[in-house]
Amino acid sequence: MCPMSSPRRVRPRKQPKTKAGETIADAVITATEQILADTGLDGFSTNRVAERAGVSVGSLYQYFPNKEALLAEVAKRLERRAERLILELLERTREEPLESVIEGVVDVLLGDGLSQRRVRHVLRYEVPSSWIQDTSEPVDREIQAAVVAELGRRNDVRSDASPEMLTWISTYALELLVEQVVLNQPALLESAELRRELVRLVHGYLKK
Repeated sequence: MCPMSSPRRVRPRKQPKTKAGETIADAVITATEQILADTGLDGFSTNRVAERAGVSVGSLYQYFPNKEALLAEVAKRLERRAERLILELLERTREEPLESVIEGVVDVLLGDGLSQRRVRHVLRYEVPSSWIQDTSEPVDREIQAAVVAELGRRNDVRSDASPEMLTWISTYALELLVEQVVLNQPALLESAELRRELVRLVHGYLKK
């Protein structure tokens, strides 16, 4: 990973305390994500973000001190989005076969529901894990706990290892593989072959 710089501040300057402030901050982050999707880093600047968001640059700087803080906040938004989508999926597919659940998880990780592939590539390349640790760590814990509970209750999952160990190996193997695709070959996110092989890998490991 090769971040743009090592800024002293990548956290928001302040949290919005009013509805108007929340609207501004949300518009700025949405605009950041849209610009990254359209042009990548080439067209990315605080001026362009403010213009796309329909706010003044001064209003942007009230909440975000620099471009790096904007990137970090978009990355955090994607972490929370992934958590919501996966938890909703696990709840929705409780009665479905294990392979169907795994297919759903893989589709979340590969799909545009998280964000467009250009955005994900930029974030994976530019945002060190330390910038988003305060969000990614609790998100990981929530997802891990949900998967442990799901594997522990199913009768189509192997029982010769603990649900905790099965969860740890399968989720991190899948996450790291997808991260490498996002970083090095983002076009593969649309590959049916990659989807099939990831499902086969995880299902083959977990199935009874």
